[in-house]
Amino acid sequence: MASNEFVSIRTSRIEKEFNLISHRQELEEYTITREETSLGLLIRVQVPLSLVSQALVSFECFDKHTGEEEKQPGDFKPESKPNTDSVEQVTEHKTGPAPAEDSKKFCFCIFLDQQYPFSSPQVTCETRFTNVIDLFDGRDIYPEVMSGEEWRVAKNLHDIMIALPEFIENTKQLED
Repeated sequence: MASNEFVSIRTSRIEKEFNLISHRQELEEYTITREETSLGLLIRVQVPLSLVSQALVSFECFDKHTGEEEKQPGDFKPESKPNTDSVEQVTEHKTGPAPAEDSKKFCFCIFLDQQYPFSSPQVTCETRFTNVIDLFDGRDIYPEVMSGEEWRVAKNLHDIMIALPEFIENTKQLED
């Protein structure tokens, strides 16, 4: 397959997936941003606390690096300022208003390399929500999020995003 043809397929696939995501009611409370970098596409996903079981509502979210309670949990800030040389495009998608009382969010990053959809996305957790399992260390947690299912070209970003609240609940229940 020619390089330009592959880039066209990748770009078309990603745009179709974002179109699907933007029209799905079950994702309307998510906040999704994306940055095109020289290494691939970085997608930041914020899952609101309201989408996780009510039994988990009382726990506190912690900042990834300091272990302290977040000052403004609803604000998602990247660890560092993006290098403008490598960031080609930044777009944000939020389909529904976030209620003021629901400002806590679980933050995840999904990285799509230049071989996507033929290579698996990498999923990392940016919010500390458990003290037992170390999930926010930068490692790829795709297998855990998808309950051990391997990546196939037929899967898409929607599948990953829908699995995030259940992953949070299952992980939190392991702690108990």
